[in-house]
Amino acid sequence: MTARTYSSNLLSLCTGLLVIGLILYFGAGSRWFSFYGWASLALITVTIGGTLIFKRYRTLGLRRWPALLVMFLIASACFIQIGFWAMFFSTDAQGLGLAAGRSMILPLIEPWLPLAGGISAIAVIWLLGRGVHDN
Repeated sequence: MTARTYSSNLLSLCTGLLVIGLILYFGAGSRWFSFYGWASLALITVTIGGTLIFKRYRTLGLRRWPALLVMFLIASACFIQIGFWAMFFSTDAQGLGLAAGRSMILPLIEPWLPLAGGISAIAVIWLLGRGVHDN
C-alpha cells in the first residue's frame, strides 16, 4: 500500500466515522449514544484502522506488534463499556450490583481516565504517523 493510498483510506475512514456517528446519534438518540455510541465508533475505528495500519506496515517492513497492542487495549476498554451497559440494562437485580460496583471503582480510576485517554491518543497518532511517509 502506497503512502497516498494509506492517507486516502484514512481520510475515507474519518469521513465514514463521522457519517456513522451522526446516524447513530440522531437515529438512536443522544442517551443511547452516550452509553454505547463512542465505544461502538472506537471499535469500528480499531477494526478498520488496524487493518489499514497492518497493510501499510507490511509494505514498509515495520513491526506490527505495537499496533496490535494499542488496538487490543482500546478494544478491551470499548468491550468493557458496551458490556457493562448491556448487562446493566438487560438484568434486573444484577444491575444494582453492577451500579454499586461501578460507584466503588469509578472514584478510584476517574482521575486517571484523562491520562489514559491522552496516552491512547498519542499512541494512535504515533502509529498512524509512522505509515504516512515512505521510508
